[in-house]
Amino acid sequence: MPPQTEGWRDLSKWERETLERMLQEAFDGRDALLTQLASARVRTIDEEGSVQFDAPLVDTSQGPRYRNPVVARGQDQDGIPIEMVLLVGEDGRINELDIWKGDGSAIRKRPKASSLQIVIR
Repeated sequence: MPPQTEGWRDLSKWERETLERMLQEAFDGRDALLTQLASARVRTIDEEGSVQFDAPLVDTSQGPRYRNPVVARGQDQDGIPIEMVLLVGEDGRINELDIWKGDGSAIRKRPKASSLQIVIR
């Protein structure tokens, strides 16, 4: 799908499972992100499947300290690493799930959420 040609939509099953896995472990601001995720809508913004969020503004005093508080790492079926970074805006609102493959080639098969290595910043 070409970048930014689709409208806002509900999260796909894979997107929701991946984000829930990324937000499974406790860190500062996680609960605020989970609250936003509950009613967030997304749109695909690139060929890799990165998404931009349309999420409600919540109490930003409870938001994460960092603009990229959590990273998920997995592998494509060809063994090349795939990395996903959750980006948060300055206003504390969940902003983007940025997805890319280590060698820049097209993603063949996204990793299952259960197989992801999570890194909390």
